[in-house]
Amino acid sequence: MFDRASMNGAGSAGSTGDSGTAVIDLWSLMTAQRIGPADSPATAPLRDLLNGIAAYAAIAAVAAVLVGGICWALGDRLGLDGASTTGRRGVFGGCMLAFLIGMLTLVVNVFIITGGTTQPRPDNVPEGRPEPPAVQGGRNG
Repeated sequence: MFDRASMNGAGSAGSTGDSGTAVIDLWSLMTAQRIGPADSPATAPLRDLLNGIAAYAAIAAVAAVLVGGICWALGDRLGLDGASTTGRRGVFGGCMLAFLIGMLTLVVNVFIITGGTTQPRPDNVPEGRPEPPAVQGGRNG
């Protein structure tokens, strides 16, 4: 893609080329930008929306367990096999929904933490660790 050596020949940020147009040092612009969650204008409303959806889903999971438990108990007690089966499915479905809500939060947080701790790969690769075939031809240098 772009490397520092090829960009130095193009000029620096704010300099003018022979044609009088401003030439921008693309490498400096790409590496100088640090974008985080606080920089985005839509982060807070999106977070509030997702938290609201998760709260409603948790309420729905509790309701499914309660209504399913009632149907399961009454269906079993009264000999209504269809109501008993439907109630059992409601209880297990509500439990699975509650489990998924909790697990998705954990998985998203793990990926956010992992992504925040990554470092760019150095250009010099040690001898014991060759580059994967998908990366071997893509580096300039």
